[in-house]
Amino acid sequence: MRFIGFVLIVAMAFILGCGGGAAVQRAAQPITLAFGQAGSEYLAYKADFGINSNIEGSVRSWLSTIDFTAKVALLNDEGMERRFEFKKFTVTRVAQGRPEPDPNAPEYAGATLWLKSDPDGATLDWKGLDDVGGRTTGARRFKEYIVYQLVTMFQPPPGEAVNTGSTWHNEFEMELVTGAVRVNYVTALDYTVEGFGLKNGRECAKISTVLTIDADGTGSMGGKETWFESRETGTGVIWFDHAVGVIVEYTAKTTASQETRSERAGKEDITAMNATVDSEVKIKLAQ
Repeated sequence: MRFIGFVLIVAMAFILGCGGGAAVQRAAQPITLAFGQAGSEYLAYKADFGINSNIEGSVRSWLSTIDFTAKVALLNDEGMERRFEFKKFTVTRVAQGRPEPDPNAPEYAGATLWLKSDPDGATLDWKGLDDVGGRTTGARRFKEYIVYQLVTMFQPPPGEAVNTGSTWHNEFEMELVTGAVRVNYVTALDYTVEGFGLKNGRECAKISTVLTIDADGTGSMGGKETWFESRETGTGVIWFDHAVGVIVEYTAKTTASQETRSERAGKEDITAMNATVDSEVKIKLAQ
């Protein structure tokens, strides 16, 4: 199911915008894409998230905007460490057409995050976001959702020369709490270089992405054994400044079909609940 409801459509149009596509073309010579130190200075980003959940006909929406800064703390053959400082949070839930801002969101300002990954993009460790609470309408913990989106965004480019039409593939796994179940998410991303051109005054590669996310896990909810499964697909675009090795803009839209099964109290049979979750993400370098 796609995004529905006048309030959500207007909100998403305001937050994520339509944007303008810069003209792209083939490079005169293949260009190497690789993350750089970017002077080891903090760069300012703005993240906009929108989620629309339809749980057996009950529609709920969730919107969030976060201002944060990010820098490369360490980059070597063993991987990369990044540090993040979060400046401002807004979170709004929409139910039955009524927006309800989260009064706790402003208190999350000042949170920090340390994220360590290996050369292939797998997360080795992360710490921080301790005071960030709440969940998305997809039932994920908000702080884990933030980490997951950053890990997805910062999957490494191939580190070799590419040109228009070049492709590569990355995969990574993360465990996230969804509902009351610890769920293993396996994310596969296929990348294609669409071309090269200017984006916000920077020389960039425009890279399209295709995402496939498979998730499953088991746990206990209300004293009953519970199983969770999800299949998610989508597409996205990355604008990558190949001169200094930083991401200028990352966007993605996905749709997930989820099923949660649990034992019925005092019964031997299993009940199932199905949901469709549409998500939209935009993270861009502040100008």
